[in-house]
Amino acid sequence: MRPRVAATTALTPGVVHAALRRAGTSVVLTPDPEVSRRLSLGRPGWLPIGRRQRRSRRQDTPVVRLSSGAPEDERRAVADREKPVIVFAGRAESVRGVDTLIDAFPQVLEHVPGATLKLLLIPRPELGSLVDRVAAAGIAERVTIVTDPVPDLLAELAGAQVGAWPFKFDYTTSPPAMAIAEALSVGLPTVATQVGCVRAVIEPDVNGLTVPPGDAPALATALLRLITDADLWQRLAAAGPATTRRLSWSRAAEATDAAYRRALGASAS
Repeated sequence: MRPRVAATTALTPGVVHAALRRAGTSVVLTPDPEVSRRLSLGRPGWLPIGRRQRRSRRQDTPVVRLSSGAPEDERRAVADREKPVIVFAGRAESVRGVDTLIDAFPQVLEHVPGATLKLLLIPRPELGSLVDRVAAAGIAERVTIVTDPVPDLLAELAGAQVGAWPFKFDYTTSPPAMAIAEALSVGLPTVATQVGCVRAVIEPDVNGLTVPPGDAPALATALLRLITDADLWQRLAAAGPATTRRLSWSRAAEATDAAYRRALGASAS
């Protein structure tokens, strides 16, 4: 975890609210459900003293869950149980679970030999070791690695059958993990992990499946469920676009506009 993230995670809600009041902050907008939960803990306006409580004059800064901003697209993924494509898009980094996905794929091939793993990778220093990992696993013929810029990512996602983003740590990227939101927008059933940047967009068993970070067997099992269970695939495929409609940029703009109006109203009063 980056030091700035670790520091802000360790701060208590009271310290954060005190800093916000000193800064004259009128409202906090956040797409991160964990930030919203932590800053909303307790009863606003009450301070504990031993076993008793007294009413304080302070009022905590309001916290509003900001729609994350997600694309809306009419293209849709189509199921294929015989030759499914499992796709990952993002940086070539093990913290994003690319190594876990590579380790899980041989188990998928044992049950679905026609499957393909497509890795749309932004080159990073670990790229060479990830390519070597594919070769060492003996699956190079069933893995496609793309490192050139992808002109239409949504088209690539709509052309796959399952998405996989097995991030290993909270805040591997800023919430929400935008590649996952893009996958949901085209109805691509997705497997991810229960980490901070994923929780902002994936609800387990509602619009996606989640597995423990770094658990290749569990990831393989989840991928196979989506490939082989037609009812589950269809349910998650339908839930994805419904999610991103709620997380659309227009909703984000509405929440931001309301926050500014509130701040301007407070400063005028």
